[in-house]
Amino acid sequence: MGRLDVSLQFSNDHYDPDVEGFEQFVRDVGDAFDSRFAEVKDDVYITLAKEGALPERPFDTFKRMIEDDEFPEFKNFEVHPEDGPNEIEFRMTTAAVSQNVIGKYNPSWLNNALTRLWDTIDSRMFGFTTQEAIERSIKVSYELWDYPTEEARRARAMRTAATKMPTGLQGLAFDADEGQIVKVMMRRMKLDRGKNMLNIPLSYVWGGTQDAKALKYSEEYSKLVMQRLGEFNQKAKEAAAKQLNLPFADKGEQRSLNFMDKYTHDEGDVVDDLDFNSLGFKAEYAQTTMYSDNKVAPNKSNIYGGFGLTFDGGMTEEEGKAAIAFMKYVDDNADQVSRIMSEVMMDGIKQFQLDTIEKIRNRWPKVKKEIESVLPEDAIALPLRAYEGIYCSRSFSRGAKSVR
Repeated sequence: MGRLDVSLQFSNDHYDPDVEGFEQFVRDVGDAFDSRFAEVKDDVYITLAKEGALPERPFDTFKRMIEDDEFPEFKNFEVHPEDGPNEIEFRMTTAAVSQNVIGKYNPSWLNNALTRLWDTIDSRMFGFTTQEAIERSIKVSYELWDYPTEEARRARAMRTAATKMPTGLQGLAFDADEGQIVKVMMRRMKLDRGKNMLNIPLSYVWGGTQDAKALKYSEEYSKLVMQRLGEFNQKAKEAAAKQLNLPFADKGEQRSLNFMDKYTHDEGDVVDDLDFNSLGFKAEYAQTTMYSDNKVAPNKSNIYGGFGLTFDGGMTEEEGKAAIAFMKYVDDNADQVSRIMSEVMMDGIKQFQLDTIEKIRNRWPKVKKEIESVLPEDAIALPLRAYEGIYCSRSFSRGAKSVR
């Protein structure tokens, strides 16, 4: 077959016949087609192949084999149902993901530490009195009650003296519930990233979406996993090289992958270029009960992992064969990939926790000083039971231990 030229024509009928209209026309053509040149080219090829003007691409034969249920079967992977015309994405099945627990994580791991720091805040921040208020209370007591000793009178006066709340923690009690404390502490130490949070979700460790119902893709996590797959990648390439001359059908006499022209490069080139990166490797994770085997009492700390590979429309016959052989090896040894995913996941979580703890160590002294800086110099800690009757009631005050 000789050369085939294809021309695309674009109409400017709906644009103003001036400079601005022409510039908009050029921008629209660029946005709609220039940035999608490869995709448009594939679409043109597919259309011409359907009309018989061009032979079918090896990739299209893959697609047809999948539709006809003649493609090699995998234990852990299935074709993604929303694949476009120019890619085939293999993802782990839901059953495989459910068995692929790659770690544990408790989003509330920091809460206990934050509540312990809250306990170190000066008790006067939740209510205090002053010497002036105590003296007024003593004066009133002379008019209302008789006491056996002046010491008893003074103790009573301290418990009934007027109390005040400093600015900064208004509406919060020393013994507030954990949720209130955690939100305030995260906000004060800038750990909440602008949100009112009760914990630190796993997506804050690795990034990615916070959709609790799906596997999340994190570019950072996927990249680190792929970096550690070097040795496994080499074994998969060696396995693919051994199988390049074998049929890839697993169903008896089912047809082998015989396509139009043979690949012109030597076999070594095909395998040398074959790796997780060229096959669009994606490592994903999720912490959701939807993958738990036990729906009644799921383990909410489980982290589930999944990964997939993608075949693109530009594959030649030999590249396709090598990719399938590579994929077959990965499928048979998916547990090795899972082990590496687990190592990367838990190493990342550990480092994130260490970094967060270090931030808290550095920030808390300054934050605590800022919180307590609003206390007036004449503030006096309330004695035992003196918190009764004020909003921020508290059963016992550390400051009250030294007040008689």
